[in-house]
Amino acid sequence: SYKHLYNGPMPYMRYARVNFIDNSKTVGANDVIKTNKLNITYIDAISNFEMWGNLNFCERVSTMYPGVLRYIKNPTHQIIKNCLALDGNSLKYVIDQTPELCLDAVKQNGMALQYTKFKSGDICLAAIENNPYAIQFIKDPTREMCMKSLSKSGECIAFIEDQREEYCITAIKNMANAISKIAKKNMTELVKKTAIEQFGGNVC
Repeated sequence: SYKHLYNGPMPYMRYARVNFIDNSKTVGANDVIKTNKLNITYIDAISNFEMWGNLNFCERVSTMYPGVLRYIKNPTHQIIKNCLALDGNSLKYVIDQTPELCLDAVKQNGMALQYTKFKSGDICLAAIENNPYAIQFIKDPTREMCMKSLSKSGECIAFIEDQREEYCITAIKNMANAISKIAKKNMTELVKKTAIEQFGGNVC
């Protein structure tokens, strides 16, 4: 049954076909059958399950289980959108990416930016809005991107090559640990002063 593909948050890795023995005792409820005797006739990896090519089955599971896109054969646009709504990182299994799909993915999980073929300003900003650490996947981020990331997590200064004074100060004001991520050459007097004002103590 499509209702029992996962055991908690994780998918089952194998599936089996079984035959019930004639004199077995069986009890069924909510699509689950319990029995005291059965024969296992076939076991295979879940990735080889023949239903991954069944459109109706795939449409159902795409709205229920994160990560199933890796198994679905020839997914439709809607199935892809369903999967990305549950797990943005499933974008890595999308061959024909579009800006729309990439935006859907990063809105669900900003870290999906690492799998995008499109990195427009809107997509990058949406990724950072969801997860400031997504900035590590942006080459030459704009000031707006850097400030948005640092205002959410000062530690993200570690992923910004251009550690200009403004960025360092923003990072320190957000998080004490940020100062350990700033290169010594970028520790201007104003950056040190800001750190002392924010958290006290000595700054080397």
